[in-house]
Amino acid sequence: MSSITQAQRLSPDYKKYIASANSLNDDRPIRAVIYTRVSTELQPQSALKSQEEVSREFAELNGIEVVQVFSDRGISGTTDQRPQFQDMIKYVANKDNAIQTVIVYKLDRFFRNEQLHHVYEYRLNERGIFLLSATESVNGTDMGTRILKAVSLIQNEEEAAKIRQNVRRGQTYTAKQGKTNGGIAPLGYNIDKDGKYVINDKEAEAVKKIFTMRSKGMTNKQMAKSLNKQHYTTKIGRPFTKNSFYEIITNPKYKGKFTYNRSSSVTEHGKRPNRHKYKDKSEIIEIDGQIEAIVSQKLWDSVQPKKTVNRKKNKGKYLLSGKVKCSVCGGIYHVDTKNGIKYLRHDKNKTSKCTNSIPMEEVEQRVIQNITNLIYQRQNVDYFIMNFSQIAHNHSSKISKDIRTKKQRISTYNAKLDNYLEALSEAKDKDTRAAIYEKITKIHEIINNLSNDIKKLNSDIPKQPTMDEIMKSKSKFRDYMKNPDNIIQAKELIDNIVECVYIHDKKITVKFKKSQCSK
Repeated sequence: MSSITQAQRLSPDYKKYIASANSLNDDRPIRAVIYTRVSTELQPQSALKSQEEVSREFAELNGIEVVQVFSDRGISGTTDQRPQFQDMIKYVANKDNAIQTVIVYKLDRFFRNEQLHHVYEYRLNERGIFLLSATESVNGTDMGTRILKAVSLIQNEEEAAKIRQNVRRGQTYTAKQGKTNGGIAPLGYNIDKDGKYVINDKEAEAVKKIFTMRSKGMTNKQMAKSLNKQHYTTKIGRPFTKNSFYEIITNPKYKGKFTYNRSSSVTEHGKRPNRHKYKDKSEIIEIDGQIEAIVSQKLWDSVQPKKTVNRKKNKGKYLLSGKVKCSVCGGIYHVDTKNGIKYLRHDKNKTSKCTNSIPMEEVEQRVIQNITNLIYQRQNVDYFIMNFSQIAHNHSSKISKDIRTKKQRISTYNAKLDNYLEALSEAKDKDTRAAIYEKITKIHEIINNLSNDIKKLNSDIPKQPTMDEIMKSKSKFRDYMKNPDNIIQAKELIDNIVECVYIHDKKITVKFKKSQCSK
């Protein structure tokens, strides 16, 4: 067993506070779960066991009953994406388990991310569950304890940042020597005893074939079929698929350029972004001459994916695609341009009685006018006004919920602000004061942004319009439907309510969706 002196004794007042918050009688002990964590798989199992032993000593010293132990191994405290941590949160949230406290060896076992720490501790406190440190004097509600806890959380996050910086510095140094920082070598290479990449002749054949086949225009599916037929496999010995080639084709190592720190990092919540998304060039380490090329620069360049411009898809050739028909023969009109003017012309089956062509703008204007008149019929407007509350209920409810959530967050940040202000008044060390002041500035900014969000949300709550206001919006609706930038939304509306548009003797007839479209 570890030394009993590591465990802290709770003040009688704080024990009473926990019991009172959970309406516990004197004969009912405070119940707890223990959470332990180590950051890397390399740390021995005894590290977790030691945390558990000291936490149990703490519980025994303070008359707390330990019900369950949750342990995460090899996961950073800067993320909440920890399986056992999330299981623990679910377990204590279940009222049937009647848990009042969570015990950790030190606060940094719970989180090394101050913001996430506050979020999860706030959630626990809402349920009457209190976070206790077995070895730190941070358990209590008095001002001195709160200040000590605030400073401790800042130091934990700063320590995590230093660890990441030191690890990154070591990885960068290794990468600049052309050595691997771990992981599996890409197809075509092995890693020698010095950590450098050397060519694997058999796999390099497959790499050369991949680049050659792509340069000849073969598709991923065709490439996979060819390689599998020749009994080539991926690095882990599996058959190739159509998804096997992007990382190979775009990897600069194959042209002799060693690269490191290319892929986007995990997010602050531990989630991996799109694996095809790369960091800014300024962050990527690229070194020539540290790895042997498998293909030439020219071949590598020739197969690189072309960057595409992201454009809005235009569903159909024009606003009334497929909707305009001839009432005589049933033929569909298509768009044709003459002298800069767009016309609707017959597609086929034209007879002498059919209308040959008609200006497209004329047809669109008529359809938009008919739709506008339909929507703004007096009975529709009356119905909307009478049933406004019910129609707007879902939207209003969502906005109100968002406002409540943001107000709760403001309350949480105001409580944190009070702690930091007290901590600032007590702190003597210059660096600690600077760190606390930075936190205070950040919290003021967050609260200000949340307050602005609430103002905007309040302005977004639907207010019942008058008849005059609705009728004034009629012209705005027509303008919206005519605007080419809104063609996708306008087409969706037309598709929902218009069955077809008939043309005969220059006459335009709009048929709405009340019966099947027929001649």
